[in-house]
Amino acid sequence: MDILNKRIATQSNRPQHFYTIHWNVGKRCNYDCAYCPDNLHDYTSPHRSLESFQQIFKKIEQQIPPKLDIKIWFTGGEPTINPNFLEFCKWLKTEYPDRAINLGLNSNGSRLPKYYKELAEWVNKIQFSSHFEFLKLDKFKDVLSVLPLKKFSVNLMAEPEYWDTVQNIVEFCEKGQINHHIKRIRTKSTWTNDNRKYDPFYTPEQIEWLEKREHAQSFDEIGERFDKPDMLAYYNDIDEPRQEWANDMITRQEDDFNGWLCGIGLEGCQIDQYGNIQRGVCKIGGSYANIDDEKITLPTEFITCTKKRCSCVADNKCTRYKDESTREMMRPHIQFYIQKNLAESLGKNGKQLTIDDKINY
Repeated sequence: MDILNKRIATQSNRPQHFYTIHWNVGKRCNYDCAYCPDNLHDYTSPHRSLESFQQIFKKIEQQIPPKLDIKIWFTGGEPTINPNFLEFCKWLKTEYPDRAINLGLNSNGSRLPKYYKELAEWVNKIQFSSHFEFLKLDKFKDVLSVLPLKKFSVNLMAEPEYWDTVQNIVEFCEKGQINHHIKRIRTKSTWTNDNRKYDPFYTPEQIEWLEKREHAQSFDEIGERFDKPDMLAYYNDIDEPRQEWANDMITRQEDDFNGWLCGIGLEGCQIDQYGNIQRGVCKIGGSYANIDDEKITLPTEFITCTKKRCSCVADNKCTRYKDESTREMMRPHIQFYIQKNLAESLGKNGKQLTIDDKINY
């Protein structure tokens, strides 16, 4: 029996006082990466206006439990291409300073250092992704060099075709104690469009190098390394849960949760590139609203997974049970760790949260 079949429940090992919105601001991008499908990027999609961004947030914010802080993670396309993106971040932090607590984004780092310095004043974290097919290495390093270390991290897309450059930027991050995560590119050969097929080949030496470095390389404020797995996995109702990495589960293809009770959509939502609102990147259950709807109602119940793979790291970190009887048995254990994480978060936001402030678990 493989290890997946031995797991009976999983949950996030990250702070629990947030409702997280994964917000794709649009398909518009200035790159055309080989491993990025056509439905996620193009050069021509229109930009959404500042007023539209504001109205969308207001409608969703009204539905989120009042004591939960809101975390928004912006993706694209390339979010910083939208000329209204920076102003929207300023508006969120100015108009909702006690609600929109945590703002972050993925960016390819192609804007000028001046832009990112200003953006960093309004967002909590910028996660740069290094796409070596288009990246200008010296300019990318200039961007990383002007920002406070605690304000950014780097996803290093380890493309085997650009291996010397991969090693160069990894060495730069290690020397500068820059938080970084080396990501192996997964095969995309099943895509139907010929120009989107991509099947990276790693040599044994490259795989060995990756296996030693793939986990997030993180440093605290005094330069000490810390690496904390992002998931808790339960194998029975007696032993303590194991700390595991969501990305490792995906890489080992231990991410088939078909038939499980899934809490995706209870701790956050996804707004896709077309404005549809779903429980998560997996789109399980389909879209339950659109950003242009007059009213948006968030889900409050678990859903049964119908997928064969859960290949998104963000989705993977939701609360999950193998079946309803397991949920009845394990709910007190899940509750304990949620409450533990809430207690650890109290000093950061000053709110007295309890398990009852969550939508469901």
